[in-house]
Amino acid sequence: MASRRRAAPGRRPTGAGARLKHAITACQVATPMSGFWISTPFSQEPRIVLVRWRAWEVQVPSYDAPTWHLVGYIEHEHCAKVSSAVAFVHIDTEEVTTKTGRTYALSGPSSIDADAAHLWDSWRKLHGAIVLREVTTDILDGRQPVAVNLIKQPG
Repeated sequence: MASRRRAAPGRRPTGAGARLKHAITACQVATPMSGFWISTPFSQEPRIVLVRWRAWEVQVPSYDAPTWHLVGYIEHEHCAKVSSAVAFVHIDTEEVTTKTGRTYALSGPSSIDADAAHLWDSWRKLHGAIVLREVTTDILDGRQPVAVNLIKQPG
């Protein structure tokens, strides 16, 4: 059984049926698909430091093109994190900015975190996302994601 963690202030839980188009955090894990929290708005938390992180390119059915997402761990909150779509990689500062405007500082070498891997698996299932490839090396090399509109146009 997974351990429960205290939720960070400003987070609110979501159920398994919720449609999440934003970044999610797992500060509280009880069963698969539960314990998700919608992230604090970037205006309240504009910068997050991720450790034990990796990056993936996925195709989400409702998006018009593949998107890149960071998956990692926030040490000071003891939480796993999946970012919203990456918009820009800042190779000079080892930071990434997402479509929401939040900046993620990438601390230490990329690696796998068990909590982050569990959250990533649940996020992919919830969104019906298909993993196309790992893009951790692309981010480390300063490559940029393809600019996309996140929602397909009707018709």
